[in-house]
Amino acid sequence: MTDLHLNPIGNSLWRAGAGAGKTYNLVRRVMRIADEWSRTHEGQFPRLVVTTFTRMATQELRVRLMEAALQAASDGKQDLIPFVTSRSHLFVTTLHGVMDSFLRSFGSEIGLEPGFRIGGADEIDTLVRRVGSRVLFPKIEGKQENEVSCEAAVDQLMSEFDFAMTLRLLQRVARIRTEFSNEEGLVARPATRVDMLSSIAISIQDLARPIQELCEEISLHSPDEKWQPFMDWLSALEKGLLAATPDDLHLEGLKEWVEAQPKITNSGKHKIDFGAGSDWKEPISDIKKMLESVTSE
Repeated sequence: MTDLHLNPIGNSLWRAGAGAGKTYNLVRRVMRIADEWSRTHEGQFPRLVVTTFTRMATQELRVRLMEAALQAASDGKQDLIPFVTSRSHLFVTTLHGVMDSFLRSFGSEIGLEPGFRIGGADEIDTLVRRVGSRVLFPKIEGKQENEVSCEAAVDQLMSEFDFAMTLRLLQRVARIRTEFSNEEGLVARPATRVDMLSSIAISIQDLARPIQELCEEISLHSPDEKWQPFMDWLSALEKGLLAATPDDLHLEGLKEWVEAQPKITNSGKHKIDFGAGSDWKEPISDIKKMLESVTSE
């Protein structure tokens, strides 16, 4: 990779391992572009954006650029020091930093407020707990529930379900609360863990109806023995779904039962023309997705 910085300004791809001289060539190219631009534009410097993948690499690049500017100053080119220290002329940052700067400049075009900022993982986690506490334990008659117990309840919720499931449950509770009408005298109460589990149990039980309809359609159109093992499996699955309660969702048992689905192909002499066409297995697919979302780590 020696002297790649001498190539003409333009697009180029440098592929090399650690210690091969990528940073060296990048620094040299930046300094050469600045020097050539200054000499052809009456002492004015270009505006450059130099990106890296990590903050550590960014810091190292800044140091190397300053060292190169100091070396140039010892050779009589003093004006390169202001160039490498001016953020308006030389913007050294990570790829994420470039996109953050772009959004700050043009974010209003997509509805972002001027003061927005991108939160880190810890900030997002804290925000979820804060919002979760407010959704699950809102102020009642001007009094807030014990903050410690609120945070503990949200922590328990997040430890039992993955982030996506927790978010869906909180959204569902919030949506239900907004539907309460004060004119009818209905008052929302704080949701509990049992409320969340009841919501999941109802969702699981609701999946039993499509399974029952599938069984009825198979029985109506094909009494053939070929379908009997599949019918027996569907009937048992329906009973398992209907048996789900907040105290016993028996998710693992349902998951194992779904995975034990008998192989069946809808073809040959006793093929059934299902009303749902090629989507006759959709109810089973919906059950799998539901179980995966609830039991995922």
